[in-house]
Amino acid sequence: MAGQDDPRRGSRKRASRKKLTVHYPKHLFNPEDTLNAVERDLVEGLEGFLADLKSGEAIEKKYTIRRVVLDLEPHAYTAEQVKSVRKLLNASQSVFAQFIGVTVKAVRKWEGGGTPNDMACRFMDEIGRNPNYWRMRLKESIMVQATQPRQPSQEGRRAITTKRSPARIAKIR
Repeated sequence: MAGQDDPRRGSRKRASRKKLTVHYPKHLFNPEDTLNAVERDLVEGLEGFLADLKSGEAIEKKYTIRRVVLDLEPHAYTAEQVKSVRKLLNASQSVFAQFIGVTVKAVRKWEGGGTPNDMACRFMDEIGRNPNYWRMRLKESIMVQATQPRQPSQEGRRAITTKRSPARIAKIR
């Protein structure tokens, strides 16, 4: 026979294959019995969509296709603008840094003329768009922790500790 030894066809002697029998639960064969009206509608819609895809017709002719584009290009912030956004929240550099997820050193650098990264600029854009909302979020985020008194110094002087209120940590209106 021609092509018996063709490597593309494999060996003539094939291993006997066992038939794999899969037993599906009965409800999978008749989905109408187990699906509620919403689920049936969804299945029918998906089956219709699949048929439309297989038909080869341009899908845009039958379905509305939208592409959502967000205008979220971050604004470039100067040192004065960073400081003014921070002041919108009435927050110290330390609290502002914690709130936007950066170090105090970064905030000081930005307020000294450094350039904030794009993520920080986007966050500051959002704060500038709705400062009342972000002031409220900052206020909700403040947790006052009890401070431990310092150990007396070796000279016998007592250390003075103060408990700061949330309003003292960040003056929020």
